[in-house]
Amino acid sequence: MRPYERWLGTHAKHPIVCAEGHNREIMLHSIIVGQGLCGICAGNVWGAGEAAFRSRVAELGGTCLYDAWGGAVAGHKVRCADGHINYPAPASVVSGGQGICRTCSGHDGVLACQGFYAATRSLGWEVLGKWRKVDAKVPVRCSKGHEFDALPHDTVRAAKNGWTGCWECSGLKFGISEDRFLSILSDQGAVSLETRWAGSDRPHRIRCRNGHETSPRPGGVLGGIGICRFCAHMVWDHFYVVTNQDTAIVKPGITSGDPRPRLKDHYADGYTTVERSVSVPDARALELAVLGALRDAGEISVRGVEYFDIGALPTILDIVDNWPVATEVDQVESEDTISACGQLTLYAEAALTLLSTA
Repeated sequence: MRPYERWLGTHAKHPIVCAEGHNREIMLHSIIVGQGLCGICAGNVWGAGEAAFRSRVAELGGTCLYDAWGGAVAGHKVRCADGHINYPAPASVVSGGQGICRTCSGHDGVLACQGFYAATRSLGWEVLGKWRKVDAKVPVRCSKGHEFDALPHDTVRAAKNGWTGCWECSGLKFGISEDRFLSILSDQGAVSLETRWAGSDRPHRIRCRNGHETSPRPGGVLGGIGICRFCAHMVWDHFYVVTNQDTAIVKPGITSGDPRPRLKDHYADGYTTVERSVSVPDARALELAVLGALRDAGEISVRGVEYFDIGALPTILDIVDNWPVATEVDQVESEDTISACGQLTLYAEAALTLLSTA
């Protein structure tokens, strides 16, 4: 039954009783635009909001120290569990999901300022400007003389992790990365095959001094990674398929050179059955073909990127066994053989058939 006697219109208040038994007066228009039925349940009523605020402060281990309630949007004095005094707004704490202490959450301006200056000293920087606030950049000069505007948070993070903190020193400044990348290529007798710079995180085609064409990421090269995976013996030339019979999961993968160390890692993870271990000139191409076929078949990885339900095994093996460039399989079949790092060599019948008829 309706608690009101007659309808007064969408902008007139009507008495109702909410599900918790609170007697309220509401306007239909307020409900239409998305407001709730009961201000008491929402903690927005004078007195009811204070109770919710006090309850939330207690849940967070704090203590209310204010003398009188000033409303949902006014700051109220509280002490957090670590003894810090703060003045949070009840509305932000109760409805906004914020905490009660800026110091504990890392937003205290004084501590942030102290942390920033300590970080600059650790990095050997000179502060050229003045501190303003937590999220405002400060002009600095690094130990090598590069001047730039640094964010306090990034500066503290750089000092903590042992980074340079300077975009120019790290080679990440726009225009600097390309010059340093090309300089490294030149020093190592390599040439770039690209017509334009695509960014430090994008692969760039190069030709090393030994004639290998590969596509390293400049950011990786600037970070100390070599320019040629072929020269570094990192050619993906082995494809394998292992299964965990206990969890009914199959994992295809690729590795470089001798597959036994990689198979031992999977064995320790429960993948004790080696279904296939195939040597191919370009194992990455075979891997992409397998993943593409599984995607087309609607198979979804159950863990990471390359772990599938064992029901996908026939599809995987069909592609591997019929891969035209597969030459031979080095397979470790038994647990004893795996433990001893033994090796058995066998030929993939379908691949050999294709090769013999080619």
